[in-house]
Amino acid sequence: MKLTQSLFLQGTAGKLESLYNPQPAPKFLAVCCHPHPLYQGTMHNKVIVGAANTLWELGGAVIRFNFRGVMESEGKYDNGEGEEEDVRTACEFLLNEYAQSNAPLLVCGFSFGAWVGMKYGSKDSRVKFLVGLGLPLRLFDAPYLKTLHTPKLIIWGDKDEFNPMEKISSVIEDIAEPKVVEIIDDADHFFTGKLHLMRKVLAEWVHRTVLI
Repeated sequence: MKLTQSLFLQGTAGKLESLYNPQPAPKFLAVCCHPHPLYQGTMHNKVIVGAANTLWELGGAVIRFNFRGVMESEGKYDNGEGEEEDVRTACEFLLNEYAQSNAPLLVCGFSFGAWVGMKYGSKDSRVKFLVGLGLPLRLFDAPYLKTLHTPKLIIWGDKDEFNPMEKISSVIEDIAEPKVVEIIDDADHFFTGKLHLMRKVLAEWVHRTVLI
């Protein structure tokens, strides 16, 4: 039975409101990062909840949290810089919880959370896998993708209003290997009506890449 624990992590800007789904013997550890704090993004966003549920169902110990300044999390928005520290706080919580485990660490994010999570993952060798859902390339530059050799999955919708297909097509080849890039037909930025397909793609990639 799925157990959900509500807790507060101690971050560099204060406490971070979090929801934690533990596993007795996790196959991997997963940190899930929500969309933009200034545009109603929270850990309750349907995309990140769907991703977190999928990762837990596959055997991952999963934590999702509110970035600094969101809901009950302390601090204030920091343009993606302080938010990287929030990701680190969540990663270290899981690594400490399962210090005796060899379970690999995965960071998954949606939109702004994908940008921050993958940026953080490019700097921390403890992060072994990365997932970017709707990575918003029209809004944020991501030069780290050119040199990021951590195995990664990036999923976009072909109707994503923040990621025009011509922009995506121009950068896919520049993204460093290993990578899997999936485009979901008729899906917008929030995967409206297509969440089941996003979750299916995510599950298949985890099976092929993480659970081997």
